[in-house]
Amino acid sequence: MDEIIPIPVVEIRDGKPVTTSLQVAQYFGKRHSNVLRDIRNIIEKVPDFALSHFELCQERKFVGNIFRSMPHYDITFDGFALLSMGFTGLNATQRKVAYIKEFRRITNLLITNNKLLDLP
Repeated sequence: MDEIIPIPVVEIRDGKPVTTSLQVAQYFGKRHSNVLRDIRNIIEKVPDFALSHFELCQERKFVGNIFRSMPHYDITFDGFALLSMGFTGLNATQRKVAYIKEFRRITNLLITNNKLLDLP
C-alpha cells in the first residue's frame, strides 16, 4: 500500500516562497542538527550561491524554565533543491516532488496576485 505523502509547508516571507530547515527536517524525518550541518556544508562550499538561498534566523523558544535562542534557516526553492539532492531513503523522492509542487503552487499564487518579488 502506498503511503500518503502530506503537503509540505512553504510560506511567503518578504514576497518569496520559503520553507525552513526545521520544516525540512521534520518532513523528511531527519534530525535538525543534521540538516543544519548539511546547510553549513553547502554555505562553506558555495557561499556566493548559498547566501541568497539560506538565511540564518533565530527563534526564541521556552525550554524548561528559560528562553533559548534556536537557530534555523529560511530556505528558498533553489536552496531546497540543492539541499535535498543528498536526501535518500524510503519515500525521499516522493517527498522531494511534493516539496517542488508546493513551491510551484505558492509561486503561481504570488504571480497570479502580482506579489512576486525578485525571484531568480
